[in-house]
Amino acid sequence: MRTVPIAVNCTFCHNNRTFLEWSQSASQRTTALNGLQMMREVNAVYLETLKSLYPANRLGPLGDSPKDKCGTCHQGVSKPLYGQSKLKDFPELGGKAAR
Repeated sequence: MRTVPIAVNCTFCHNNRTFLEWSQSASQRTTALNGLQMMREVNAVYLETLKSLYPANRLGPLGDSPKDKCGTCHQGVSKPLYGQSKLKDFPELGGKAAR
């Protein structure tokens, strides 16, 4: 049975009384940190290298390349792409264990 991802905001990961306190945070915060690190890598390794291919009107105000962000995949829900698995279409996403 497939579950529908839930709509989320900051308090999905953070305790709003102690926003910066890791010991008071939900386990989702660690997952979100890993996602942020992945997003930074996507921006630096992939999108930044495509900068020369973008027309000037697609670049940022400082001439930087477009950036990936949480909403690109999550669109306000807890699982990217509304929980749809892409492994059958892109098995390389699963790492060595999925092959």
